[in-house]
Amino acid sequence: ALDKLKQQGKIRFTGFGCHFTPELFLEAFDKFGDYFDICSIPYNIRHRAAEKILPAARKKGLGVITIKPFARGAFLQKRDLKGPDAGLPRDMIAFVLENELVDICTCGVHTIEQTRENFSASAVKLSPDQRKRLEKVAGAPVDSEEYAWLERDWRYA
Repeated sequence: ALDKLKQQGKIRFTGFGCHFTPELFLEAFDKFGDYFDICSIPYNIRHRAAEKILPAARKKGLGVITIKPFARGAFLQKRDLKGPDAGLPRDMIAFVLENELVDICTCGVHTIEQTRENFSASAVKLSPDQRKRLEKVAGAPVDSEEYAWLERDWRYA
């Protein structure tokens, strides 16, 4: 059906994404990867299980769009983004984009200022101090029901 829609010119590209476990993504790549152009995978400084499956996506020729660079905002709660935590969202996106197997990092924004900061991440090379700050954020406890699936399925040490 997807090929037919492409031939009819109704769509140009196809993709899939969901809240599967990393293992189910690997299974989906194996069974259905030839039918799609891109996949959408959770990936951030703390939830790095995607690093185990990104090579399989590349092998299938899939483009990769990552989601959840801020863990649904959990990493930014109770942070002073105008003070000592300024630039933290930019650095979180920069971390994701440093992975050569990632094509796009997508996230929600609320203001033009946030949009500008997030776009600037593509020009950031993280310093050792920025990496230490990110590791500290990644190690901090986060409690949220909305966040549980990420913590359970996408985190690895």
